[in-house]
Amino acid sequence: VRDRISALGVPADLAESFWAVAKGNITVLDDLAPWWALIRDGAEPLVDEADRDFVAQALAMLPPQPWTAQTWGDWTGAVKAATGRKGKDLFRPLRRALTGRDAGPEMADLMPLLRHRPQV
Repeated sequence: VRDRISALGVPADLAESFWAVAKGNITVLDDLAPWWALIRDGAEPLVDEADRDFVAQALAMLPPQPWTAQTWGDWTGAVKAATGRKGKDLFRPLRRALTGRDAGPEMADLMPLLRHRPQV
């Protein structure tokens, strides 16, 4: 696995964290490439029209990088306080904006790896 991750271009200092995040979200090792592309290049945000203003407000509240394992909780807590959204109505649009996906790794684990801020 180490060789496959290295061949993707994952820097050695991120390899272990990348594997920890990706391994539960792949079926075969070839599935690692799209996860690395998302982390390295960002994703096309998925934003429902009904969530567009909410996502824009939330992204304006996103702290500058680098992000840590605490960033997701701190950020979503601040967004919840500012908007009153909670649960799936809070977390799903933010995950989709950051990853372009409905499901995946724990966001607190993924955020420190992300290299790009989403643009919506």
